[in-house]
Amino acid sequence: MDDQKSRLADPCDGLAETHIGDGEGPGLLMSRGSLTLELEHFYGVKVEVETRSIICSRLGREDADYLGVEPTGESLEREVWLTINKKRVVYASSVFPAVCTEKKLFDLLLKGTEPMGRTLKSADIDFDKDAIEIGVIRDTFAATDLGLGPPPLFARRYRLIDRNDSGKRIARLRCAVIEVFSPELVPADKTMATKTPAV
Repeated sequence: MDDQKSRLADPCDGLAETHIGDGEGPGLLMSRGSLTLELEHFYGVKVEVETRSIICSRLGREDADYLGVEPTGESLEREVWLTINKKRVVYASSVFPAVCTEKKLFDLLLKGTEPMGRTLKSADIDFDKDAIEIGVIRDTFAATDLGLGPPPLFARRYRLIDRNDSGKRIARLRCAVIEVFSPELVPADKTMATKTPAV
């Protein structure tokens, strides 16, 4: 895995990095809060998880570089869909290095029975989304593989980092996340999609 691009790094080629401050930009793409809670508020029903894959493997170099950690040791790779009434609305791919993920949290995520936002809340982890990047998936094959509908599909990548009450970043959590949104959830306006870098 070290000599190959990770599954997480691949979808991010061509994304334009956009550092987004608190309160800037409307909608889910710009949000720094819990996507799970926001979806539940939007739809008024509980968000469920459909698991695509959950594996433990050696942390890849590209993921390690993105997260600022050494490419050593085990990592947890999760691919899931967030669903509303059994309909897929978000595809989420995440990488959690064991070296900077609290053991209890690592074990909960490994089960794959709950959305990440709900899991973090139950573990009492106050998180920050760092270095948000926005992109568009225009490739039909890639969009079909994600099972969310026809392209273009909006996507974002970010680092998810734990915060304590004083605002200092600590090592209970440091992971990388990619989320791809269904057209129903984030409609692909033609002008916006054209101007957004392709994934």
